[in-house]
Amino acid sequence: MLPTVAFFGWLALPFALFASIIALMLGTIYLLKDSVHSNQSLSNNPEEPYLRSYAKRLGLDKLNKSEEDVEKFYKFAGPDFDWPPEFDIQARKLVISYITKPAPWFVKGEGEELATNTLAYHRFLKFNELDSSKGSHVLIMNGQIKHYGGEISEDEYDRLLGQHPGMFYAPVKEQPPIITRRSSAIDDVNRKEWQVSAYAIYHVQ
Repeated sequence: MLPTVAFFGWLALPFALFASIIALMLGTIYLLKDSVHSNQSLSNNPEEPYLRSYAKRLGLDKLNKSEEDVEKFYKFAGPDFDWPPEFDIQARKLVISYITKPAPWFVKGEGEELATNTLAYHRFLKFNELDSSKGSHVLIMNGQIKHYGGEISEDEYDRLLGQHPGMFYAPVKEQPPIITRRSSAIDDVNRKEWQVSAYAIYHVQ
């Protein structure tokens, strides 16, 4: 009986050894994945020196932005982002707010789209990339020139905004006050009207 047991014991040994090797390999893979995940989380941690430097370079520290806000803006704008020189503190606060604290009536992604188009518009102005021969106004979507047109009414603007949340429609040459966001009327809740708030971001010639 004992020789038989010993025989089957020797047969089971290779299988046990194989199972141990598989377990070791799986454990190593898990540790590697966990290490990569930890490094990725660390790279996005606002406590990291390069993100603190990033916040300081863009003046986010002067705006009293939280660590979470800095991280959100970093993920949106990327490490090489810099403000257009004509953006004063108010213009910067406005763009940042589109990313970190979008208005409650914005649809999903509207804040990022509006920030992208705001920055694109001023980049187009800076590098003289807007063609006034094609129209007095330009529609910008996803950071790109969609098409040119003329001056439109407030109703037409609202309809266009409803179709393309976060779009940007502005004069090609002028220094306009840019209508960018709406707030609900406080004095007449029952009527549920919308008031238009204009924020002026001027291009410095």
